[in-house]
Amino acid sequence: MRFETESLFFDGDTFKTKWRAIRKDGRSFPVNELSDGTSSQLLLSARLALIRLFFDRRAFLLLDEPFACFGYDRPQKTLDILHSITKEGWQVIVMSAKG
Repeated sequence: MRFETESLFFDGDTFKTKWRAIRKDGRSFPVNELSDGTSSQLLLSARLALIRLFFDRRAFLLLDEPFACFGYDRPQKTLDILHSITKEGWQVIVMSAKG
C-alpha cells in the first residue's frame, strides 16, 4: 500500500481516493478500482496496522459489520487475524446483524 495524502487520519472515502494498492510485480491500482471486498479488507488492515504503530497499550477494537462485502473465505481469514490480536491482549468486539 502507498498513502498519498498529508495525514494518517482518514475515512473510507479518503482511503479509496488517496491510497494505492501495489502488487508484487510493482503494478499499482487506486483502491477505488478494487472490488468492495478487497478494499474493505485493505481498509481494515490499514487501520489495524496504524493502531499497532501508534498505541503501546492494549485496548479494545469495536468493529461494526467488518465482513459485509467479503466473499466466501475472507471472513475466516480475517477472524484468524483478529484472533491473533486477542492473543496479544486486545479485546475485539465484532457486531453484525443479519437482515
